[in-house]
Amino acid sequence: MTHTLLLPDVDLLRKAFDRHDPNPLVVNQVVASVEQRRLLLLGWVRQGLISRAQNAPEAARVARALAPFPDLPILPSDHVAAAFLNQRLRQRGVLIQPAQALHWVMADRIDAHIWSLDQRWHPLHHLGCPVVTRVE
Repeated sequence: MTHTLLLPDVDLLRKAFDRHDPNPLVVNQVVASVEQRRLLLLGWVRQGLISRAQNAPEAARVARALAPFPDLPILPSDHVAAAFLNQRLRQRGVLIQPAQALHWVMADRIDAHIWSLDQRWHPLHHLGCPVVTRVE
């Protein structure tokens, strides 16, 4: 059985890696996705998780935990495609962050899903953004 690749957003992985209040459902879904070798990281997601650590030892722990996850490389064409996506959406009255547009085009490029619970992604789903809030 093949599964779609997943590009998790920072919000989702924060819920999985939180030492004090992890979300058990998210933890289980992340573990299953890792076991199925479906999870890829984007560099800014890795950076965002590590930079949110409370102190240097915690940052080192997060960096070690994320080390085995492969990064999806950003291509120059991804930046161009993200700029055009941002422009098309702006013409429709939809504003998104540049990082969201880049996340979206990178997911499209590898036929992956953006995995996020963040509300800012929800309105983009009906516009074709490959975002999911839950994985099987």
